[in-house]
Amino acid sequence: MKEKIKTVCCILLLLVALPYIITVMWQGKGENPTLLSEQNEEVVQEERQLLGIVAHEMPLSYEKEALKAQAVIARTNLKLSQETGSEMPESLSAQELEKLQREKESQEQYQKLTAAIAETRGQVLKSEGNLIAAGFYAVSAEVLDLTSPDYLKVIFLEKEEFAGQLGAEVPELAGADAASILQALDGARRDELGYVIEAAWGETVVAGERFRSAWQLNSACFYCKEVEGRIRIVTKGLGHGIGMSQFGANELAKEGKSCQEILKHYFKNIEITD
Repeated sequence: MKEKIKTVCCILLLLVALPYIITVMWQGKGENPTLLSEQNEEVVQEERQLLGIVAHEMPLSYEKEALKAQAVIARTNLKLSQETGSEMPESLSAQELEKLQREKESQEQYQKLTAAIAETRGQVLKSEGNLIAAGFYAVSAEVLDLTSPDYLKVIFLEKEEFAGQLGAEVPELAGADAASILQALDGARRDELGYVIEAAWGETVVAGERFRSAWQLNSACFYCKEVEGRIRIVTKGLGHGIGMSQFGANELAKEGKSCQEILKHYFKNIEITD
């Protein structure tokens, strides 16, 4: 009789525990338990999304504190897109994430990624109580990024090519010659790191990013000069130069800076809130 009672109790216990066992097996298969430990399903779903977003945005070989800073940026932009109905940040596909998880050489990096997201759980960037549009780019014109192979690039263009490419990008300047373009760029408005904000020809004002597009430059931090009958363009950095430099963030992380210190280096007058 005792054996029958014991058997019935075991069966009842198994039935009670079965849903939990199935859930753990389904959700936890191949995942970092830290990431899925939250009971709030909304948080779990958000962190699953962030896995793909951060993996798409930053090399997983970067330091953990740099990845944590990117995770805060990604979470901020994800929440902002949900609030405003704007386009969601780009992400790796489920298949690409699964590949990262499965391949031996990337498993350690995947674990570092999940930890970076879990350790910044809920953290976002705000200014005056509002989510900001948190920008990021590959390499800055800051001296901090000097060791990046993408820090400096020099190209030469023939004068006609130099003027023609700009005219194709900015039809109002079609027909402008190289000399007038160089003169306008001499008076260009730049930010503190040297990125061209805009340059003007009379009533025509051209944003720095349009020059970058016209000449296919790495960034809008560029300087032009005539050298031996051609135009030399020296460009610093890679990307639009707004927000956090990922290479710089990694360098700061190597120096022992925390995620919060990295973010405050690049974003002024912001709050990092949960």
